[in-house]
Amino acid sequence: EFRRVLFRSGVMLRTGPTPTAAMVFAGIENWTATMKWRTDTGLAAQVSASSAVGTPYWFKLVRAGSTITSWISANGVDWTQMGAETLNIAAGSTMYAGLAVAGWNCCNLVTANCPRV
Repeated sequence: EFRRVLFRSGVMLRTGPTPTAAMVFAGIENWTATMKWRTDTGLAAQVSASSAVGTPYWFKLVRAGSTITSWISANGVDWTQMGAETLNIAAGSTMYAGLAVAGWNCCNLVTANCPRV
């Protein structure tokens, strides 16, 4: 199934700086709350999308050992779990955390406001 992604904004945890690293992303993709993950380096990314959302919306990722849980909130206070994935990593291993913002339109910039980081 082909789905054109026009913008993406959210938070990400990954095992390394390479494009194929194991990772979990939680954020907005084309006005839809989305969780993406890759359980091991080199595997294809999986995606789970929920309902349409507006802005502002808050996202957070919580790590417990090798399990990453993604959360969504309409107000930054009340949180709902989007999903949880176990990555193929050692429980105490280092992970990289960051903000992910991307756009796929040559003529328009994507802007994301990221308060309370």
